[in-house]
Amino acid sequence: LLLLDVSQLLHGESPEYMRVGPRQYVIGSLVAFAGLQCMESVIMSALSKAVPHGLAVGVCNSGLINTETGTLGRATGDVLVTVAGLASLDGMLNSLIGPLAAILVGCMCVVQWNYEAL
Repeated sequence: LLLLDVSQLLHGESPEYMRVGPRQYVIGSLVAFAGLQCMESVIMSALSKAVPHGLAVGVCNSGLINTETGTLGRATGDVLVTVAGLASLDGMLNSLIGPLAAILVGCMCVVQWNYEAL
């Protein structure tokens, strides 16, 4: 919610404290980046303990596959940011944060649904 610009949704008719300025954008980006890095380290630690020994040896091991999957995800995200910026620079922030929030809620629902299997 730190990065959601309500003034864009209300066509500029919102109080100053609800608008995204440089300070709010930098703080929100830092919090999101730090959270993602923390979760990636936790996931990699859990993966190293859960992977069978056969997948942990050799050149094409689970660590390489995870790294390549992360690189593909980052590249896809870069393309989506570029497309959102080309569509509209003013509404770029909301056009990115809205779908990301929906994906986050969807992932949390999938984890909750399959929690016993995990």
